[in-house]
Amino acid sequence: MNYTTAPDPHLRTFADLATTRGRARATSGYRRATRGVWIPDHIPDDFVARCASLAFARPEVVVTGWTAARFHGHLWADDHDVVEVAIGRRRLRRPGVRAYQYEIPDSEIEEFLGPGHQPIRVASPGWALFDLARTLDRLPAMIALDGSKHFYCDGPSAVRALAERYSQRRGSVAAKRFAAAADIRSESPMETELRLFLVDSGFDTFESQVKVPRLGVRIDFADRERKIAVEYDGRGHLTPQQHARDLERWRALVADGWIVLPLGIRDLRHRRELVRGQIRDALLSRGWQPAG
Repeated sequence: MNYTTAPDPHLRTFADLATTRGRARATSGYRRATRGVWIPDHIPDDFVARCASLAFARPEVVVTGWTAARFHGHLWADDHDVVEVAIGRRRLRRPGVRAYQYEIPDSEIEEFLGPGHQPIRVASPGWALFDLARTLDRLPAMIALDGSKHFYCDGPSAVRALAERYSQRRGSVAAKRFAAAADIRSESPMETELRLFLVDSGFDTFESQVKVPRLGVRIDFADRERKIAVEYDGRGHLTPQQHARDLERWRALVADGWIVLPLGIRDLRHRRELVRGQIRDALLSRGWQPAG
């Protein structure tokens, strides 16, 4: 990652940019990025600048978790205002920093360049996901894994391999289990939540992102055999143009014999039992038999 800043003829390295300054200079074109580091106001206050400042002050840190996932292009990253780092055996307590006292293997560390060419040590894509999968609860862990489709590696496969190689790490069993259940075809965190809802409800006949070529449509979740479609109708579908396309697509599916069940965020948050019953009734009407 090449991170550029406003032209500065005096800037050679981050040491020129982030200098320990007195408190009075903070109001004179500089702001405090972390303890002992003040940077010019023209440098954007984003996670890269915060990581660069922390790396300048504490070179031993390795960025991991959601922050590392953002470096690698994860689009669903959480905790935008928190920098997550591994610090080894030492302690680190600073505002806006979540520090973990464990070490990341050198083979799983990459280097990015921040403002002023400041090196930032960042966990590899696989290790960032491994840390997330072994420390988060099931839903956020699955969201992290499902949303790794833009990584240059197969994220879930990398996590499974790391969980086997570092089986002594806390949470590695859960990380392996989550990685095996991940689906990088998911197109949003809410689609991941909907997929888990279907699985937890015992509706295991649904596949994600199913194409119906003769109709030129793609279904979020479909039982091909029984022609039942479950669609997530999120915020991106609220524009008049997208809503019109959705209606046209759903009418085409219904005319082709499909049962279409569109769901929104309120359904998943507040009407789960009602929705579960509607999906169950649709499956039963098409000859489905519950397991057991």
